Amino acid sequence: MVSIVENWAIVVGLVAGITTVEPKSNFMDLKVEVQRVENLESYPNLINKHVGDEVTIRVQANQIAAVDNLVDTQVKIRVRRGRSPDILFAHPDWRPMRNGD
Repeated sequence: MVSIVENWAIVVGLVAGITTVEPKSNFMDLKVEVQRVENLESYPNLINKHVGDEVTIRVQANQIAAVDNLVDTQVKIRVRRGRSPDILFAHPDWRPMRNGD
């Protein structure tokens, strides 16, 4: 049996694109160009991406619904890695901030 490791890190980067996961899905994918990855407290950091890499971060649609357009905006997102190393998941409490909010 595979054990699950509670893991968190912070990805800081520039949003390159936003796509809907499925037509009736409550999730969207942010394509983010990594500027840096930060450790978070004592959690293991399982993110193996580097500056310039592009990552897919799955967010709940309501997390970005109030923002007009995040493309070309810098974001700082607390993420975890799930089963797939290709998709990261945003923390449910994450909200994009603008203009130094």
